[in-house]
Amino acid sequence: MITADPLTFITLAPIALGMALLILPQVLPTSMAEYMQRIARPLSMGLALAIFAITTMLFLGQIGAIDWLNILQGEYVFQNTPVVLLEEIGVRWVVGVDALSFPMVWLTAMLIPVSMLVEWDAKKGHIFHPLILIMEGALVGVFVALDLFVFFVF
Repeated sequence: MITADPLTFITLAPIALGMALLILPQVLPTSMAEYMQRIARPLSMGLALAIFAITTMLFLGQIGAIDWLNILQGEYVFQNTPVVLLEEIGVRWVVGVDALSFPMVWLTAMLIPVSMLVEWDAKKGHIFHPLILIMEGALVGVFVALDLFVFFVF
């Protein structure tokens, strides 16, 4: 799935894991909840580093193909196949990156693990780190959204 549509993965995976790490300790028994709180930081950092690795590989694979001086609207380095979400009003899940948004996605993916590392010993890290993951997904979503409705959701 990652190789088929990496932009969807780097957008939705942090949101999904962040939400799971926030919700599961609330609904699980106490012993499992404490375990989830202990592994929230390493899981969050692991996914953030994986997303950084994926975006770096994508960036290095396409850096020579991008015409940095001639940025034309509508020419995307990566773009997924549009998926219809709400046909009645024309909402589609379509994401892509061009020469302007690609560096922004990479910088976001780079800064999130750094910010997690800086606040590694946060008092409520089991809440802070999943929230940072959700923020990463939202930031990447803003940079890759090509549908106006999806852009406003992020």
